[in-house]
Amino acid sequence: MPRPLANCSGRWEGNYTLDLNPAGNTFPNAVTFSACTGLPGLTTCTFNPTQVSAGSPETQVTLIISTTAPVLASARPLGWTEATLACFVSV
Repeated sequence: MPRPLANCSGRWEGNYTLDLNPAGNTFPNAVTFSACTGLPGLTTCTFNPTQVSAGSPETQVTLIISTTAPVLASARPLGWTEATLACFVSV
């Protein structure tokens, strides 16, 4: 008979670098990152920086997804690559 799966808790975090390339040489308006939707319970996302100023050239923004939800030990992902994220950007 198989053993029951153990629940593990703790903080899990995934970091993603987003390369933002303006259509011209610079962004004509400020770009603000405000929210992620569709994330599981006890999961949040943050952006660093939260805003790219008007006139900025190509820029990198880090998206950080973290959770404190318990995860079955056998179901722990190696990364967040299969997560579907809908990030809203206000321009």
